[in-house]
Amino acid sequence: MHGESSRIVFTLLGNNATIPYSECESILDSYKIPFKELNRLDQVLILSAPVEACRVVVKQAGMVRRGCALLAESEKTPASIIRAIDDLNLNEVVKPHLSFAVRVKGVKGHSEGIDVSRLESEIGGKIKERVKWASVNLENPDILFYTIITNDRALLCINVARAEEKGFSIRRPGFRPFFHPSSMHPRLARTMVNLSGAKVGSRFLDPFCGSGGILIEAGIIGCDMIGTDLDPQMTKGSKTNLQALGLNSSNVCIGDARHMPIREADALATDPPYGRSSSTKGRETCALVHEFLGEAASLLKTGSKVCLSVPSSVETSALMSKGFKVLETHLVRVHRSLTRRIVILTRK
Repeated sequence: MHGESSRIVFTLLGNNATIPYSECESILDSYKIPFKELNRLDQVLILSAPVEACRVVVKQAGMVRRGCALLAESEKTPASIIRAIDDLNLNEVVKPHLSFAVRVKGVKGHSEGIDVSRLESEIGGKIKERVKWASVNLENPDILFYTIITNDRALLCINVARAEEKGFSIRRPGFRPFFHPSSMHPRLARTMVNLSGAKVGSRFLDPFCGSGGILIEAGIIGCDMIGTDLDPQMTKGSKTNLQALGLNSSNVCIGDARHMPIREADALATDPPYGRSSSTKGRETCALVHEFLGEAASLLKTGSKVCLSVPSSVETSALMSKGFKVLETHLVRVHRSLTRRIVILTRK
């Protein structure tokens, strides 16, 4: 059972203008958690949803930093923020014997001209004045009042969940026992898994698994992963990388994405080979993807999703295949000579 809906806030990575918002909502859809989008601000998504959704999304997402319960909104001037705190029933928020701390986060340049440290002190002083039994604990508070300043707004929140950052860093391609230059960053790999609708227990397929980066992220969130690649060196390397992280590698095998060795999957995300550091075995990316989608249509149920990464030079219309419709697309800049087009399709 899902709890009563509240206003919740997700703070997002700022390296892409569209994809983090879609990732949040895709995770909620996959777990059938009801939500309604209320607003999109710079690096901030505001939803009406159960507070527990904060923990679900933050635990699984690749491009989300924090999930919070929204207490109030105001203009971003310090005076407006303090007035908004005056209007709150803080006795319902800070129960006896609980400690608190205050943080103010300015998104990009939206807090320019605001003395953030002074504002934190003023907010803390106001809370202490209103809730006299509350104690301050800056290191390990029971409650973290988290104020986000973005666009022309200040969002007064309570922190619910914060993303674990270290794991993504230590899983970067250069730290794996088997390295291939075409591997994508684990944050993007995780996001692609989430955009495919995968969740804990999903039968997840990557038919161009390469060195295993997408499979790794699917395995970490609890999917039953299946990976194939036409190149024996890649399947061997993928197994090595999965095993190094204690993940199951038994379902990684040599295989042609146009003739899959399985007959059913719940979700599919993949990064087909393209570019200088990859080999398409003599086939152009569009032709390869088109043939693969024809095969994928027989593996997926109606409503299941496919998340593809292709070069930005490949138009979405060139990927259309019978049995699928395009839900959305995103552009992700990798470096000067490569921008990826992330395409999400659904089985009709």
